[in-house]
Amino acid sequence: MRYLGLTALCLSLFLTGACNLVSSVLHDDEVVAKVGDAKLYKSELETVIPDLISPEDSARLAAKYINSWAMDRLYSQVAERELSKTEIDVSQELEAYRLSLVKYRYEQRYIADRLDTLVTSEQIEEYYNSHQEDFQIKRPLLKVRFLDIMKDSPARDRILKLIQAEDYNELQQLDTLARTSALRYFDNSDTWMDAADLAREFGMDYQTMLSRMGNSMIKVEPEDRGDMLVAYVCDILRSGVAPVDYCSSTIRDIIISTRKHELVKGLEQDLLDNALESKQLKIYLKSLAAVAMLGLCTLASAQKYKNVIDKSIAVVGGELITLSDLESQVRLEGGYSSYASDKAVRCEALERMMESKLLLNQARIDSLSYNNEVVNADLTQRIDMLRTNLGGDEEVEKAFGKPMYKLREEWQLQLREQSLTQQEQQEIAKSVPELTPYD
Repeated sequence: MRYLGLTALCLSLFLTGACNLVSSVLHDDEVVAKVGDAKLYKSELETVIPDLISPEDSARLAAKYINSWAMDRLYSQVAERELSKTEIDVSQELEAYRLSLVKYRYEQRYIADRLDTLVTSEQIEEYYNSHQEDFQIKRPLLKVRFLDIMKDSPARDRILKLIQAEDYNELQQLDTLARTSALRYFDNSDTWMDAADLAREFGMDYQTMLSRMGNSMIKVEPEDRGDMLVAYVCDILRSGVAPVDYCSSTIRDIIISTRKHELVKGLEQDLLDNALESKQLKIYLKSLAAVAMLGLCTLASAQKYKNVIDKSIAVVGGELITLSDLESQVRLEGGYSSYASDKAVRCEALERMMESKLLLNQARIDSLSYNNEVVNADLTQRIDMLRTNLGGDEEVEKAFGKPMYKLREEWQLQLREQSLTQQEQQEIAKSVPELTPYD
């Protein structure tokens, strides 16, 4: 009877939200809540209650935790009733998450043990000089002295005069006076700061703040307050490349982040190489290729059934190939007037597309670019040819199952990629030594 009474008490707790009942429950028995067969024990609850807090706060935290615990179990009960066994089975997702979490934790340990965090000024300068396009000024940069002082402060006029000084002794006086009389004060006359950061001190956007600047001074006197905000602008940059000293912190982060990425890549490669060398990992390439191509081509041929939804069928170097991409390519290569169901046609087209994606990925790594005028000319030629062969825009749209504006967008992207792959092929050809008949 005692157990049943305790269970009823706990259930009434999170139904009514009566926090004052929790304190007594915590010390009455081991079980403090129960939903179905699931039980919440006192020892678990105590782990979420910090030491040295008031009884009221302790009860509030306990009630919140019990409600959350109970809600999770109630959701689980409903889900198990309403969902199928397949939908409930999350073992694969849990295993994937476990592997991901273990991998992440080991990567962090590996990086912490090996990461070189020293970044020299020469390395910062080198990165800055080779990436100046990344450091163009987006908002004005300023060197300023800022203070917030009461309007009736006896030191106000003297500080307002000293804030514009350049003499070292006067600046020392300013520093001493401002730190004893001002509400807020900082001197950034030797370091650049973003105009938006300074504007936050004034409680306005940076455009409005700069519009109030006159003779290098920005003054704001809020009507409903007794203080005044002042900034003396020692220097300002509105455009161009940001100074290296302003960018150095960002560059340091980039360099360290790159080192982390290289460490992880090196770790992954070492693990694979060692596993292959020790025969811990075996890859059966012929079987893998056969299975992959069989699966892809079977999926591609399944498109003849009207209820097949578009989906990804291959990823090559980060480049995605979808089922609709493949079908569009098959039509372009001659099958747009009648829908061919031959798997071989799609397999061959898919192989060509995968080869093109490999070249495209390398072209982007090599920073190749396309000629937009040539692409647009090729696009016009393609559309004109299809209009002639099929009998107008409506027939083209009917053959490809998409409106003309959508086809135009897709083909333009396709032709841009084609231009890059062709250039990459030419680059590869240049690197191949010329062979003589003797060779």
